[in-house]
Amino acid sequence: MYARAEEDLLFAYDNLEGYQRNDKHKLDKNVVAGILARLYLQKEEWKEAGDFAAKAQEKLVCMGQSEYLEGFNDRTNNEWIWGHGQSPDQDVASYSFHFRDVSSSSSYYYSFMADPYFIEYFDENDIRYQLFEWDTKRFKGGLMYKKFKFHSNLTGDIVLMRKAEMVLIEAEAYAERDLLPDAIRKLNELREARGAYTPDLSTLSKEELVEVILLERRKELFGEGFALSDIKRRQKAVERKSYPETTLEINEVEIKVQGHTVTRLPNSTDFTPNNPYYIFAIPAVESTNNPNL
Repeated sequence: MYARAEEDLLFAYDNLEGYQRNDKHKLDKNVVAGILARLYLQKEEWKEAGDFAAKAQEKLVCMGQSEYLEGFNDRTNNEWIWGHGQSPDQDVASYSFHFRDVSSSSSYYYSFMADPYFIEYFDENDIRYQLFEWDTKRFKGGLMYKKFKFHSNLTGDIVLMRKAEMVLIEAEAYAERDLLPDAIRKLNELREARGAYTPDLSTLSKEELVEVILLERRKELFGEGFALSDIKRRQKAVERKSYPETTLEINEVEIKVQGHTVTRLPNSTDFTPNNPYYIFAIPAVESTNNPNL
């Protein structure tokens, strides 16, 4: 399967030379390079992953810090490599994505709150830290992470690929090739763009640095669909910790912090690496309509 995907993508990459798209929902050479980087990341072919990640983001820059607070809803953002546009008459994808918007006046689905432990990974100078806010009205005690927001017309473009993801693929690929200074340089490229603290990482082992990069992927790519695939490809277990009973006073409103209520799998066992529950089921309609079954 991987060989066929690689063959198709390399063919597309070569044959898209010179093609200029007129909208970011279309695939051009940069998008295909990004998909190849994801493929090689999954296959643990580190040099190819890093090389294509670099090609995917050619001439792109990380978004400004103020842009990071604007709602991740505009495909014209300079950092977006690939995005799905939405309009009032074509907005089905917006509604599918709607549950990620937990803070705007248009939102109504509040279950996509952040784990209260998550905020501890950010320093207060990091622009991403400003996205956190305790909910005192609708889901009292939930920790909102105000990354995704609707426009006033109830649409929002869908992000599919960004430069930041490619920078982190480069960092991980360098680390796995024991090119640790290069990995740290790429990691700090992203952290500096976000205004985050850049501690000295030069004493870390390869394994320790990889863990730092994987954590940065969690922080940067929150809500964009990568956490479960990272857990699976790295043979890790999902982490769910209950939060100790805590009461806070926010803007003169007393709240009880809402953490995870489910900390074990549906069969009442602990989360473990490579668990079958992490695998998406094949839709029943696919089996029903497949004459070969």
